[in-house]
Amino acid sequence: MTRGDAFEKPGRRLFWVFGAVFVACVAFLTSYYQALSHTDELMFEFAKAAIQIGVISLAGTIIDFLVSGYERRLAQRRYQEDLLRSTLSRITASYNRTKAARRQMRARGLQGEPPDCPVRLSGYDDIMGDVIDAQLELEAIKSDVGTSKSIFPSAKALEPQLTSMESYLNKIVGEYEDERGRADDPAVELRLNDLKAMSDFVAKAKSEPKPRFITDYADVHSKVRQIIRNDLIELAGGKPEKTSAAEPAKGTKTS
Repeated sequence: MTRGDAFEKPGRRLFWVFGAVFVACVAFLTSYYQALSHTDELMFEFAKAAIQIGVISLAGTIIDFLVSGYERRLAQRRYQEDLLRSTLSRITASYNRTKAARRQMRARGLQGEPPDCPVRLSGYDDIMGDVIDAQLELEAIKSDVGTSKSIFPSAKALEPQLTSMESYLNKIVGEYEDERGRADDPAVELRLNDLKAMSDFVAKAKSEPKPRFITDYADVHSKVRQIIRNDLIELAGGKPEKTSAAEPAKGTKTS
């Protein structure tokens, strides 16, 4: 059930209540009008005016209710669309920040060629700031989806995908917390082979076996984008796309 459905059901009940009251009032006033003697002109005109006023008032109330209900549903749909677009934008920005950090780590964080090479600590520290920010953002998005399921039509499908992405980055962050401190000892040289999560992070997309950055993060990001795009298409009354769930987002390329 969407947020709009939750609000429309009480609205339908009120509509039928107003309708029943309207019919009852018209029936009562009509019966009273017909029962009057046409010779009693004052009461006759009073009943006639009462019927007219009652019909106009109740009709106006029902019309106002229908219009306000439509405006309310329209505002709710706009809110839902805005939230979905904002979530899609946040997820994409988080993914792009991570991809940039991955490339910077290859360029500035390694002294030599993977897999067995020393790690340049200044470069490692710099890129981990972006990775930590991306992980925290995904954690926040996952929480938003979990606590606002009525807003996200595909919350059930989104949650495990977001968990996969956030968990992948969380392993890199956890490794940084565990290993970075010991490298402050001048006698210790931190090497890429010592950092299993980081080794996977910087591995080429075409490596065999395929890096978990691709299977647990990049491909999952594409699935998440498609799920949210399909929700937006359905809200607009369109037909969801049927592209492959693991298809990369248009205009992007993972290396």
